Amino acid sequence: MGLINNKMNVVLEPKYDQIKPFENGYARVELNKNWGIIDTNGKELVEPAYAEVGNYFKGTTWAKKDKTFGLVSGGKFIPVDGAEKIWDFETQDLTFAKKNGKIGYIDLKGNWAILPIYDKGKAFSKNLAPVLVGKKWGFINPEGKFVIEPTYSDAEVFSTNGLAPVKESNWGFINESGKLVIPTQYGITANAIIAMFVQQDKGFIDGVARVKNEGKWGFLKSDGTVLANQWFENAELFSKSTEKPQPVVAPAEKPKEETKPVAKKTTAKPAPKKKK
Repeated sequence: MGLINNKMNVVLEPKYDQIKPFENGYARVELNKNWGIIDTNGKELVEPAYAEVGNYFKGTTWAKKDKTFGLVSGGKFIPVDGAEKIWDFETQDLTFAKKNGKIGYIDLKGNWAILPIYDKGKAFSKNLAPVLVGKKWGFINPEGKFVIEPTYSDAEVFSTNGLAPVKESNWGFINESGKLVIPTQYGITANAIIAMFVQQDKGFIDGVARVKNEGKWGFLKSDGTVLANQWFENAELFSKSTEKPQPVVAPAEKPKEETKPVAKKTTAKPAPKKKK
């Protein structure tokens, strides 16, 4: 596989066995069952020498070499002490990783910034990350201290608007201070079987959150009101188009209009008279 642009020019001659879709300008590539990363110009940023690679964030990705998990930065593989799994870096310089069955957080240099002592964990956003202790979820800061105590049965990552979904018997939303600003009375997960195969983003996306209430689906705004005050039998997540309009190349010469031949008029001959 290789790359072409929208002008049908070859950007990268076919050389890889597989190229995954681009995310934020980078794509994972496979060659001889090993993985690396390229940019949109086809430049190889991480050579395909790893059993697995993650996303590309600030010049760094996590990778698995043989049976060892670590980070790749500046072309060098940095093993992460005892890591059994590493998740993608999202918006901050910390990501969660597993060691001895517990979750902690590593920095971009591969150091354990927060020791692996949690049963489960999710990504940092707004300097807060949801973690599970026993059966309850709370939120820690980058120093590993609880800002929001573990009191919820489930919790999700903070959205850009500063609200995070939390669950008691149902789901609601808290702000960065831990204050419940939208009551825990909603469902936010769609079909559980679909969710096993397709990522179902929860929480606010571009200002609205998909929720379920009394068997109907709708979209909450950050003030807790329902978008257009409408509820539906089913509602999918909004899609965000990233396509930009491309310039149209005008032909150098206006194509000639097709002309059809004009049929000649024919004079009908009178029918011959029958002989008596």
